[in-house]
Amino acid sequence: MRFAPALTFALAFPLLLAGCTADAGSPPTPTPESVETPAGPEPIESLDDLAGTRWIGTDSEGDQITFRFEPDGQLGFTSYGERYEHEEDRWWVEGERVIWDATFGGPYGTCRYTGDFDVSAQVISALSVCSTGVPDVTVDLRQPAR
Repeated sequence: MRFAPALTFALAFPLLLAGCTADAGSPPTPTPESVETPAGPEPIESLDDLAGTRWIGTDSEGDQITFRFEPDGQLGFTSYGERYEHEEDRWWVEGERVIWDATFGGPYGTCRYTGDFDVSAQVISALSVCSTGVPDVTVDLRQPAR
């Protein structure tokens, strides 16, 4: 019977280790039902719903740009981290297109954007032609938030 304590220990040791390695303090893994996804912007149905929205994209020169289409027809925008709000910068809808003027100054002057809205993709694809004759730029804009 001398081996009985050793046998008992040999059988009990793996159980002790299992109990020591269990992580009783870890939080439960969230299930898809328990994870809250932040609400995105409401999709717009037409350019008539553009007022009061903000759109962001990266143009063909690699600049990240954000346009704010204000309800009163004013346009505000951010480019290279700088905010621009010029009184002469306006936006309007002509038929199936949205058009806006953005004053960058410097080598760009004022640029006129003409954009088409894809309602199913919620994307405005625009071409920019600047008053100073710099090369035209394209941009695809998506709505990050109202």
